[in-house]
Amino acid sequence: MEPWQKLSLSLMLLGVAIALAAALHDVLPTVAYLAILIILCIAFVVCLAWLIIITHPLTYLRKAWQRRRGRKRQEAWWQQRLILIEEWAQRWRELSQLIVQVITCNGEPTDAQEQQFATLRKWFIKNRSDVLAAWQYFWQQRTPMAHEELPKYSLADKILKEHWNDPFSFFYNPPSLWALARALGVQKSTSTWSPSEYEVNWTEVAVRILSERVDEFVAWSKTH
Repeated sequence: MEPWQKLSLSLMLLGVAIALAAALHDVLPTVAYLAILIILCIAFVVCLAWLIIITHPLTYLRKAWQRRRGRKRQEAWWQQRLILIEEWAQRWRELSQLIVQVITCNGEPTDAQEQQFATLRKWFIKNRSDVLAAWQYFWQQRTPMAHEELPKYSLADKILKEHWNDPFSFFYNPPSLWALARALGVQKSTSTWSPSEYEVNWTEVAVRILSERVDEFVAWSKTH
């Protein structure tokens, strides 16, 4: 029930109460009668005044302006977040390409690659709080496709089930590409670069699947 409807009902009930009080003029003591009548009349006037205020055209215009302003703020906020989500997707593409490039190479990561990883890592850590809330909402309401069954105990299965709230952190949290390769199981040695072909293949699968989900996330963001 709208506020004006509640006030209208209150006025009607108060009007009935005042009429009943007036009818009991000869029954009630004078002091009690006057006290009851005064209280009811004051309540009636207050309700009437408040009803006039909230139903005044200026009040409606003010509320309409506030609603419109609120919608514009929400649209602007969402547009900014959409821009950030699209940038997040672009940065993820850069990071995923870098990871695949590094783990499929026979030589250890170069200084330039480590610097690129450090720059991307810093950006993800700085902006994750503004994106992950949307990602988590997207993931929770998302309906998986029938063909999306992930290989059990695979890297993709692990990061999208155990780390679904931020699967990207599995790739950007390590402080360096060397550390990432060891976290992924791609690299066993701490001194000689010798990637495991088996783990490389599973890492490529995980990166590809997560990239597909990121594209889906961006498309979803544009319609919500």
